[in-house]
Amino acid sequence: MVKMRADFKVSDPDLTVYGCSSHYLNVLGCDITVKSVVNQVVEVNKYFRNRHRPNALLTACNGAVKPALPCATRWNSQIDCLQSYITNRPFMIGIVSDENNDIEANIAKIILNIHLYKEVKSHVEQLSPIAKALDNAQSDSCGIADTCQDWVALCTNEQLEPVRSKVIKRFSQAMTEAHFLANLLHPHYLGHNLSPDQKEKGMGLLESRDAKFVPLLYQLHAGTEPFPARLFTEQCKSMGPSVWYKCVKSQNTELEEFCLMAIGYMNMPASSAAVERVFSTFSHVQTKVRNRLGAQRHGKLVACFRSLRGQHDHDSW
Repeated sequence: MVKMRADFKVSDPDLTVYGCSSHYLNVLGCDITVKSVVNQVVEVNKYFRNRHRPNALLTACNGAVKPALPCATRWNSQIDCLQSYITNRPFMIGIVSDENNDIEANIAKIILNIHLYKEVKSHVEQLSPIAKALDNAQSDSCGIADTCQDWVALCTNEQLEPVRSKVIKRFSQAMTEAHFLANLLHPHYLGHNLSPDQKEKGMGLLESRDAKFVPLLYQLHAGTEPFPARLFTEQCKSMGPSVWYKCVKSQNTELEEFCLMAIGYMNMPASSAAVERVFSTFSHVQTKVRNRLGAQRHGKLVACFRSLRGQHDHDSW
């Protein structure tokens, strides 16, 4: 995938090329998780999920949840697995303590292992900020400016201090100059959390695109003319970034070229998750029963479904 993106960039230097942030966040979660800990939790969850009697005993406990199992194709399922174990452990201890329940010795040993329980809690604390950033990256409305903000926050998160080198490694793979420039252009972020080096990279990309945009970006950050002052109020800045730039363009036609460039960066998706959901929608619309559905009508039904379900600004697509 990295080689493919590099080849695209060679064939078309003007093409903006970057990887899927959801994928990199998922890989980061796998990087910081100790497999031996997860494997023991999976063994316990499988036992209480797939065995009739243990499953019935756990289900009967008020407050217990269904044991979750990690899935390679389901991002964030790993932390769901660990969290379900933490929630169910008090009930599992009660089940194990009752000699009449006849729980296997190796399963009981894992459940009663307090050291393992502390490690699982530590893992969940570290994975929580990553899981939150991953959920954001997978949303339909998340752009590269938003995911850049989340990645920068992960790099300074105190809970991730023990694994800082791993976070920095994935950060350098996921973030590009386009991410930094989008964050600088975002009317709410304005690159406030970026380091001087990251700001310089974003400004360098903007200068390579068109040098006349550079002073406009400085004026944007200063909140001065030619940008209308009323658009810098908190109420206006809370609008979607694409809508905000459309308002700027309508107020000052001289900024049309700059605004169109900015809207392009605001609409760049953070990950491929939204596209994959479109593929899933196609499979729901055209089933074995509706296998004679034509491609044109099929596409229209999917477009209607996604438009009615989403909250995206369709005019900015």
